[in-house]
Amino acid sequence: MKILFFDGNSLWVCSRRMEKGRLHWPASEDGRVQLSREEFALLIGGIDLSATTKRKWYRRAVAKEVTSSRKVA
Repeated sequence: MKILFFDGNSLWVCSRRMEKGRLHWPASEDGRVQLSREEFALLIGGIDLSATTKRKWYRRAVAKEVTSSRKVA
């Protein structure tokens, strides 16, 4: 598998040899697939994405910082 990545300054060529010589690329109608970081990591790790299921994750809401006009003596 070869990946071309442009970081704004230069073009990177990354390659990886798969153990069994196959990559289970997700199917789509137009041939384009948008993957999350996690899905991409699973894909290059050799995991078939069609055999996995997505689960909803609970994430706590981040408390917003309250900026108040406190006077420091």
